[in-house]
Amino acid sequence: MDRRGEGDTFVTTGYGYFVLKLRLATAGDPPTCAGMIERLGTADRRNFEDSEELLRLLSAWASDATKMS
Repeated sequence: MDRRGEGDTFVTTGYGYFVLKLRLATAGDPPTCAGMIERLGTADRRNFEDSEELLRLLSAWASDATKMS
């Protein structure tokens, strides 16, 4: 997956397919973006504790896919 361009314009050279499981916050806890993501077709699964970590995982996988093209 390759994203290049300016502003909201980008070019996509492929897609990645994922299963995203979000951990639900219990009553009284602050909302959070944490859970597990699985890259389909590779059985690669990773846990993440916040949205920044999720974005890093997706960016790394996109970079790997670009290197393989």
